[in-house]
This record gives sequence, C-alpha cells and structure tokens, in this order.
Amino acid sequence: MPDIIDSLYEEHKEPEDESEIIVIPDLVDTCPVLHDFMRFTKFMGKPTEPPRLGYHVSEGKLYVSLSDGQRRRSLRIVAPTFYDGLREIENHITQGALATLWYNWPSRNGSKRKNGKAS
Repeated sequence: MPDIIDSLYEEHKEPEDESEIIVIPDLVDTCPVLHDFMRFTKFMGKPTEPPRLGYHVSEGKLYVSLSDGQRRRSLRIVAPTFYDGLREIENHITQGALATLWYNWPSRNGSKRKNGKAS
C-alpha cells in the first residue's frame, strides 16, 4: 500500500482547490512541511483522513503526537514545549525518517502488529 509520507514530494500534480482547507498561520510559519502534511485530504486521487496532532502530559513529561487513524499508527515525541515537538516531527518528515518511527496500533482483532524499523 503506497504511503503518503513516501510520496510526499514524488509525482507533481496540479493543485486542487484549497479554498475550503483551513490554514494555521503559526504552523505555516514554524513548520511548513508539517502544515502541508496535515492538510492532505486526498492521496492518489482518493479521499483520505488527515493525520491529527495532539499532546498530553504524563509523569511530568510533555508528549507531542502525530496520529494516523486511517493507517492505525502514531508517533510520540518527548519535548520541552509543544512547538519543539512540532519542529522535531517536521524534521523527521523532512529527513524522510518518519516512516521508520511510526508505532503501529494493535490490529482490530486484538493481535499485535509489527512496529516500524526504529526501536
């Protein structure tokens, strides 16, 4: 199954009408690649669910997460600030390393799935 991340900068296609898509000015300024990634609504011509950014605090640590519900995977970063976490995720996308850092959620039938290459 082709991956959005792997194809992010591959084949150029004419842009679609983006007038309905929300622009987040702070994210455009600090993490433009992540901002574009968050705005994907189609992949290879088919509708797709965009990933979600989130955060939570546990045991005194701030976790910034990127979740891909459609592919049942997520990435968590420990960071001193939310923006530092966003910049780290942006860096992983830019370097092409994000595909190896995903944590795969358990499959719907309860069995475990193999995680990405990173440990």
